[in-house]
Amino acid sequence: MKKQLIVVLFFTVIVSLLYIPSVYSSIPEILFSKQPPPTEQQLKDLAIEEGLIPLDTDKAHFKDKLSQKNTVTIWLLLKREDKIEVVGTLKKMFKDKDNVNIKLPSAYYVDEINGVMYNSIKRGDIDASNKRGAGVMFKTIAMMDGDYDSGNNRVEELRKHLGEEMFSYYKEEYPEKYEYLLRLDKQRH
Repeated sequence: MKKQLIVVLFFTVIVSLLYIPSVYSSIPEILFSKQPPPTEQQLKDLAIEEGLIPLDTDKAHFKDKLSQKNTVTIWLLLKREDKIEVVGTLKKMFKDKDNVNIKLPSAYYVDEINGVMYNSIKRGDIDASNKRGAGVMFKTIAMMDGDYDSGNNRVEELRKHLGEEMFSYYKEEYPEKYEYLLRLDKQRH
């Protein structure tokens, strides 16, 4: 029961942050990684090494981060199966609230978000991730991979979401993903 409560509270925090427009401004380059995702243990070890989470987290520490709406630190503290459950809930929320289909497995997104956070910690810019949160990372990854299907033009939705500067960077660094989005949009019309 306590585990379910923690997941529900984390989900509530993510949902509240997903719909705040200022959270989306200038998505950082940390979302554009070409490295394979780290393991859960590698991510946790790095977060401990950098002092982002304590070696033995107690419930009070977790509750404090939850009250701060620090979804990145909370994500670091969650077990993999809880992360998969959170992503599954987010996918359902997007479907129910915005009629958006996100089909890739939840585990895929867990690996991608873990990779973004790992690289952010390595570069020392985890504060930028904290400002946006795990939910925004999830949505951005889904959009970049062409898996965020709202029925609208995917390229234009991603452009609006990222802003012109980051969208140009995306096109340059990920031409195959950009071409895939163009093909998906062309197939629709």
